[in-house]
Amino acid sequence: MWNHSRLMEGQAEKQQASFASVYSLDAWGKPAASAKLVDTGDPLVVAFEMEKGGATAQIVVAHRPGAWTALGWKSDARVLVARRKGNETQVLVAGGTAASSEAAGGEIRLDEPGTRFGTLRK
Repeated sequence: MWNHSRLMEGQAEKQQASFASVYSLDAWGKPAASAKLVDTGDPLVVAFEMEKGGATAQIVVAHRPGAWTALGWKSDARVLVARRKGNETQVLVAGGTAASSEAAGGEIRLDEPGTRFGTLRK
């Protein structure tokens, strides 16, 4: 059997819906201690945060080009994925040139828009 948690936020007038889903098998136990969509103040930038076992995973999707701020990150990435545990944060930047976070302890930079994975330590 599958356990399934789903959060959904929609904007009918803009024909846009953003959602996040957490799946696990019953044998795996609870997939997350918490999972939530986080308001970014920008309807075209969607942020999701999940916590489990002392780790926090964050996903930000920008439905528009340009700079944005969400979940303590500043970036121009179209997609940012971060996993923080202790003083280490693993970061994936896709479709942008930079991502920085004081809480994560630094920044990742690219010379031109692209994809980069890195680890920041605070």
